[in-house]
Amino acid sequence: VPPNTGRNMLGVLDETQSLEYGEVFVQFTEHQLDDGSCEDDPKVPTTKILVGAVLVTKCPCLHPGDVRKFAAVDIPGLHHVKDCIVFPAKGPRPHPNEMAGSDLDGDEYIVIWEKDLLFPGNNQPAMVFCDHSSVVPSDDSLEDGMVKFICNYIKNDNVGILSNAHL
Repeated sequence: VPPNTGRNMLGVLDETQSLEYGEVFVQFTEHQLDDGSCEDDPKVPTTKILVGAVLVTKCPCLHPGDVRKFAAVDIPGLHHVKDCIVFPAKGPRPHPNEMAGSDLDGDEYIVIWEKDLLFPGNNQPAMVFCDHSSVVPSDDSLEDGMVKFICNYIKNDNVGILSNAHL
């Protein structure tokens, strides 16, 4: 994806409570040339605010619901945020969590606004994660549980392979 139609960005929360569920704010710095100058004016880097449909995902993207379509909107109260994607604080479930169970602790998101890559229709349902309540095992089963965990981990350690296969 060319830099003028998509970017890799850190995700942050809308602390102003301005964004509604399904909306994001994206303002990016114009692509710089090899000499460090900007495409438009070599002295002053410019920014653009996206308005319209955007695709957002996080790697690894292994579930159809991990690719989400949002409405990028212009919120004057967020103009100070640049080169990040701002997610709303409102809604039944955090949008970052809808993408591979992500959160806003430094995760990076792929933001694409290339019209030819936007899928038609609505988002696929986001993956639902099980609630794993903490269970304190008895001393007798602790060792057995550790052995099972290690064996299961080794058997299922294929996220990297699947992620690379998607490239």
